[in-house]
Order: sequence, then structure tokens, then C-alpha cells
Amino acid sequence: MPRQLTPAFGLPEPLESVEQDFSQAADFGRVLVGANYFFYSKLMEIKYIPLKDIVWSYMRQEDSNLTLCCGKGTLSTYYLMTVIASGEKKKIELETRESVLAVLERLREADPRIQIGYSEEIAAQFTGGETPNT
Repeated sequence: MPRQLTPAFGLPEPLESVEQDFSQAADFGRVLVGANYFFYSKLMEIKYIPLKDIVWSYMRQEDSNLTLCCGKGTLSTYYLMTVIASGEKKKIELETRESVLAVLERLREADPRIQIGYSEEIAAQFTGGETPNT
């Protein structure tokens, strides 16, 4: 069964334009960025967000300390955080730091009005002064 394109937030967009954008989108593994939409995999669906709805995107790194038979180490997990105007956000795990940075650069190119990167000032602008936990 093919994966279904469904909106991540709100009402569906015209399916024809979503499908066309999906077929031409730049592929970053679990994430694709088209000319008008941002796509990500979730179970058996492909979720999409219109780029015009995204106001902020940044990388989140979470580190876990590990104790293994041969010593200790740190496991880093990288997430792409995407926030829309209503304040709703999506946390999408990607394989590497470089993957997240490549997606952020593509988002910057696709829609220059999207705030890219994390800072306390940007966080305050989109979260009402509260630092987001996720």
C-alpha cells in the first residue's frame, strides 16, 4: 500500500499540488523539502506542512550517557524542530547533525522568511518568552 499524503496541521491542501511538489522535492531521508511544502515520514503516512505556515525551524541535540562493557560514551540524537505560526511544533528525528543542517539550509533557500536556528530571542518571539522543552 502506498503511503498517504496527509496534513500535519489543519485542513488538507489541494492534493494535486501537494503530490506534484512531493514528486519534485529534495530528499533528505525522512524529510523532503519542496518548493511549497515540507514533508516528513510518520509510520505509514507522509505528513506535509505548507512552507508558508512554517515560521521557525532549528536543530535540537539530545545527548545520552552510555555505559558499555568497554567503557563510557555519549550518544547524540539530532532532531529537526519545526514551528508554525500557531505555536504548534513538530520534532523529527534525523540520522545525523549534517542531515539536520542540510534541511535547515534548504528551508532557508525555499522560503527566506522562515527563522532558521535557535536563539533565546527567537524562542521568546515564538513561545511568549518561555524556552521550549521540545
